[in-house]
This record gives sequence, C-alpha cells and structure tokens, in this order.
Amino acid sequence: MPDDHRDVIDFLSTASAYWTAVDPVEIIQAHVSPVFFAGDRAYKLKRAVKLPYLDISTVEQRRVAEEAELALNCRTAPKLYLEVRALSRAADGGVGLGTEGPVVAWIVEMRRFEQAALLDNSPRPAG
Repeated sequence: MPDDHRDVIDFLSTASAYWTAVDPVEIIQAHVSPVFFAGDRAYKLKRAVKLPYLDISTVEQRRVAEEAELALNCRTAPKLYLEVRALSRAADGGVGLGTEGPVVAWIVEMRRFEQAALLDNSPRPAG
C-alpha cells in the first residue's frame, strides 16, 4: 500500500477528520474497501490494489470506480448514497477533505444504517 494511502487511513480513523463531532470512529475492514463509521455517516475508501479481476491502483481509477459505485447504488438506495468526496495532500503534508491540494484518494459518503439491517444479520429460517 502506498505511503499516502496509510496517511489517508490514519486521517479517516480520527474523529477530527469529520465535519461534526464524532467519537469514536468505527472501522470495518473489507477486502478492497475499509468503511469508516463517523456519527450518522459512513465513508468507503477503495484501497489501491491491482488484482487479476480489478485494477484500482491509481487515484484516477479509484475516482472512476467510486463514481460508478455511487451512480449504481443511487438507483437502488438513493437515500443512503450521498456523494463522492476528494481527500487531498495539504501544504503541511497532511491529508484533508477537499481538493485544496493534490488529490490522494476518493471516498463515497453514505448515510449510516444499523448493521442489524444487513441480510447477513437477518434471522434464518429453521430447517
């Protein structure tokens, strides 16, 4: 993983990264995308990976993938998926929200929902 990606994950892991007071930031690690839960929002970050079936190793490829995810999921869950946001390298070398410096990552912002609502957590019929 590139160094700037480690900085991005560290940034998104801190409560001060977000617009509203949140504490703590919860993180679910997935194969390609860690999801950061901050208050009533969730932020999905695609890792810089190149696999036989997926190449999102550049910032531009990840932007395209995040925008495609947003477009697809807005059709089926328009109240959950909100927007794609940029994360940039600030003048002091840190990471920040917005495009005031070179963009180092993109995140999908979503409304948070209870994890119990996931199909994986639904009761299964006996049998």
